[in-house]
Amino acid sequence: MKHLNLLNKAFLNFNQAAIKLKDSYEKLQARVGELNSELEEKNRCLQASLRENEDIKNYLKSILESLPCGVIALDAEKNVLTFNRKAQSIIGIPAEEMKGSFCAILTSRLGIPVRDVESFLNAKTISNFEARIKKDYSTAYISLNITALKNSKNDRNSVVVIQDITRLKRLEIQAQRNSKLIAIGKMAAKMAHEIR
Repeated sequence: MKHLNLLNKAFLNFNQAAIKLKDSYEKLQARVGELNSELEEKNRCLQASLRENEDIKNYLKSILESLPCGVIALDAEKNVLTFNRKAQSIIGIPAEEMKGSFCAILTSRLGIPVRDVESFLNAKTISNFEARIKKDYSTAYISLNITALKNSKNDRNSVVVIQDITRLKRLEIQAQRNSKLIAIGKMAAKMAHEIR
């Protein structure tokens, strides 16, 4: 009988422990369900945020590509981070050669003197640095503007805006020639008048 009482007590304790374990398991399952729901919601929000970021990135890239001037972003070491097609077109360098040091691109590929490039790249803001470059076996003129950018890491990144001013320079040269020819013509007319 004593053994039977002990056995009943053990079964009773076992049943109580099993009920507690079952309750704990059900609570744990409910909590896992809540966490899964929260995780699914966070994933949906994250996916929406990623899509939004991708849309913004594509929008900004579209703006960059549609600009009528060349734009080149440089890191703190003056290496090319990104550029638009117009920049590539203006300076006549293939995309695969646009990576790396912008200083090297300007000096070796475009023939701009090193001292000019260094002073240009080290300036905080320079407007209308003009340079004559060799492009496709001819001479072209470009205008470069650099602006220092600050980011959250306090790096000194820069953006360079490039414009092809070849047509403008040729018009200026033609205007200078015309002025000289007009001056020579006036002087010749004056001399002819004095000779008479």
